[in-house]
Amino acid sequence: MLDKLDGKFKLKTRVVKSLLTYTENAQRAFASGVQDEEAAEAKVVVGRYGHRDTVNTHLSFLVFFLSHGFLLETNEINDLWDALITQPAIPKDRQVGFNWILKVVKSEKRYPMRSETLVDLFQQKMLSTDPDSLSQEGVACFLRLFLRVNSLGSATLTPKLRLELGRDEVVCVLDFDLAGLSYLWRLATLHSNPTIATTAVQRLRELYTHADPKMGDEEHYDQVRSILSTLNKPLNELTQESLVRKMVVEVLSLDRRRPISFCFIIH
Repeated sequence: MLDKLDGKFKLKTRVVKSLLTYTENAQRAFASGVQDEEAAEAKVVVGRYGHRDTVNTHLSFLVFFLSHGFLLETNEINDLWDALITQPAIPKDRQVGFNWILKVVKSEKRYPMRSETLVDLFQQKMLSTDPDSLSQEGVACFLRLFLRVNSLGSATLTPKLRLELGRDEVVCVLDFDLAGLSYLWRLATLHSNPTIATTAVQRLRELYTHADPKMGDEEHYDQVRSILSTLNKPLNELTQESLVRKMVVEVLSLDRRRPISFCFIIH
C-alpha cells in the first residue's frame, strides 16, 4: 500500500522537499542570530508548530519511510546535510542533524542505504566538515560512517576492515588506506576538546593494534609515519601532544623484538 501511495504521490520526495523549503524559511527567520536557543526552538516560523517540532516531524516521517525499504537518493541526503549541518537555521540543528544521520546509518538492516550514497556522503560532506567544529554528536556520526564505509564490500568495493558482527568494534584492518584516516588523526591531535581527542585516540589505537597479521611490521609502521607527516605541525606543537605521543609510542612498541627509532615523532 505504501509503495502504491509513494508511486502515485512521491511522498518521500515531498517530505524531503518540504523540509528543505522549511529550513530555507527558518534560515531567513533566524538570519539576525539566536540569543535564546530555547525560545528559537519554540518559535513558529511557518504554520502552527514550533521550529523544533517541525524539523523533528519531517525527520520522523523520513525514518518511517526508510524503515519500510525506501532509499534516500544521494542528492537528497546531501541536501539534508547542508540544511541541518552545513547551514543550520539555529546551532541546535547541527546536533539534531548529526543524530539523525547517525540513526539512519547505524542500522544497515533497518535503514538500508546504497553503498555509493554512503561513500558520497562521507567523502563529500563529512570529510569537508572542520574537525575542530565537531561536537560529541558529530564525532559519533563520523566514526560510524568511517567504520561503515571502510567495511563495505561489493562488486566495486573491497572491504578494508572487518567489524565484529553487529557491533562497531574492529576485528581486523586489512588495508590502512582507509577513507577518512587522516581526518581521524586530525581529531586526535588538533581538537580542542580533550574528551573528543581521547575518543579519537582510542579508535586509532584500536585500528593500529588490529592490523592484519599478514601485514609486515615495516608496512604497519609506515602507516603511522605517513599520517604524522601530513599533520603539518611537529607533534610537540599539537593540541593533544602528550595524549597522542603516548598512543603512538604504545603502537610502535608492540613489536619488542627489535629497537624502534622515535625520532620521526619528535621532529
